[in-house]
Amino acid sequence: MTEYIRFAGFVLASMAIFVLGKDVLLNWRKDETIESVKDDKRTQEFDDKPEPTNELASLNGINPDMLPLLAAIKISTFSDLELADEDDVKRAIEKQFPGVTLSEIKLWIRQASLAEQERWDELDRLKDAMQKARAKHM
Repeated sequence: MTEYIRFAGFVLASMAIFVLGKDVLLNWRKDETIESVKDDKRTQEFDDKPEPTNELASLNGINPDMLPLLAAIKISTFSDLELADEDDVKRAIEKQFPGVTLSEIKLWIRQASLAEQERWDELDRLKDAMQKARAKHM
């Protein structure tokens, strides 16, 4: 039984070293924060991409499934989308959403611009017009 417990402890320690990295595990103390984990190269690659937000999903025409695709080209806020090139946006989403047109993307950018400027009444009117136009085509 004692050998089994030693083996289990060895396995857990090995897994911790593999997951956290040898330096993090050996240098960690109770009074320290886990700041060294942030310096780990494995976490740095994810820090470059902004997190997808629900902000963009509030715009007419943007599906929540598009958010990770937009985040991959560093678009995660109204401001990001307002400054984006519509051709770049189209290239980012066209494989998964081939039916999206440049004119639709221009409308997304227009909505983002109005939202960024906090012109909520104009944004609501634009969204209403888009919904009415969509209803006519169905």
